[in-house]
Amino acid sequence: YLRGEVLQLVRQVNDLHTLSMADLGALPCSFSDADAAAVVERAARRFEPRLQKAGLALQLRPGPPAPARWDCGRIEQLLTNLLENSLRYTTAPGQVRVQWAVAPGWLELRVDDTPPGVAPGQLEALFEPLFRADAARQRATGGSHGSGLGLSICRAIVQAHGGTIRAEASALGGLAVVARLPLNADPHGDA
Repeated sequence: YLRGEVLQLVRQVNDLHTLSMADLGALPCSFSDADAAAVVERAARRFEPRLQKAGLALQLRPGPPAPARWDCGRIEQLLTNLLENSLRYTTAPGQVRVQWAVAPGWLELRVDDTPPGVAPGQLEALFEPLFRADAARQRATGGSHGSGLGLSICRAIVQAHGGTIRAEASALGGLAVVARLPLNADPHGDA
């Protein structure tokens, strides 16, 4: 029990540090060339066993390969945080859909889940540190609902890559989070 509590505190401290660095405009990013589709698919597949264990089916709708210049570790952290959010707040049995599309210069990543959803008036606030949606979106997950920082970190990662992120109602009945990321996100790389 104590070990679990200590690990949770360490995660929270790390999350707070990440947000502090982002607030200072200094979120550390190490950009490299990669296949955007492979980065996203790898992160989703790695998380799939946790979703299955919680009674949630992963629906992966891959987009085409696309060369990107990203901090791949940060993009994997982005998707992991989005999937963690779905895991914590989606009622089982349920579904989580990960899909992406490529347009010239951009990749749009979308994570949808099944009910419950979030009230329209709370969608923008989801990205604020420590914000919690109303009780309809809460689900018991062993007593822990996380630090309340995951979606704030998602926003910081997307902004560090020069992109945008938004939340909306999902066609599946729950929440959809959509991140739009430039494929060449490195401000110092070849444009």
